[in-house]
Amino acid sequence: MAPGSRPGRVFAVWALLFVVVIAAVAVSPQEALKLPDGATLVVQLQQSVRADRAKPGEQVRAKLLAPMLENGRIVLPTGATVLGVVVEAEPLALPKSSRLMIRFQQARWKEGTADLNAYMTKYLVMKQTYSYESREFCPPVQRFQLQSQFQQTSKQQGQKPPTQPPPPPPPAPRPPRPQTYDDLCHRPLGTRTEKEPLIFSSPILRDIILRKLDTPPGATMLESDKKHVSLPKGMIWEIRHAVLEASAADTLR
Repeated sequence: MAPGSRPGRVFAVWALLFVVVIAAVAVSPQEALKLPDGATLVVQLQQSVRADRAKPGEQVRAKLLAPMLENGRIVLPTGATVLGVVVEAEPLALPKSSRLMIRFQQARWKEGTADLNAYMTKYLVMKQTYSYESREFCPPVQRFQLQSQFQQTSKQQGQKPPTQPPPPPPPAPRPPRPQTYDDLCHRPLGTRTEKEPLIFSSPILRDIILRKLDTPPGATMLESDKKHVSLPKGMIWEIRHAVLEASAADTLR
């Protein structure tokens, strides 16, 4: 069959269409991951949020600290970006209290996305352990060596005790203490290796109340009648996802 014949041209056109369709399927975005109702995520704020400065609609960014598993398989990886929005922000103006509501709407990572309807449910603090390197900034510990029974017996018998070695030279000056290690030697803070498990505790928020609302589903509100509600950068929160009905989802969009 000649290369320029009609059947040859038809075959070439169909082959080209096949390649275009396959390429379109390959680059088409994956469907967003659907999380089950009540799924919890541990996130760390990547910015500070203050009720006296934030505006409704302002974006809030957080980072996922622990992966989400399904049947032993990671479906939402550590380090994913979690995006939220300020729903309500009111400064303290007595008798009105300060209020702050944040709704997290989406998680993004390299391989995909996940739709969220998540609110803050628990303030968390990571329990960390000391490392040898972090202890070098602590003051030196004085150690005393008790006289052995042999030395005491020889001294009682008039024998000359063994000659003591000369004192060691003074230690080299330590590097300046980093500002991030506040009272490192007395507080349970320090560095953590990647192999150590993440362990969190949930302390009580000072002068702030976390209130659960009736609507929308799963919503919570931070309130304070003593100060502006303020969430510093690096704060860790547990957020809980609530599945919305179609009508409620359209209202929140």
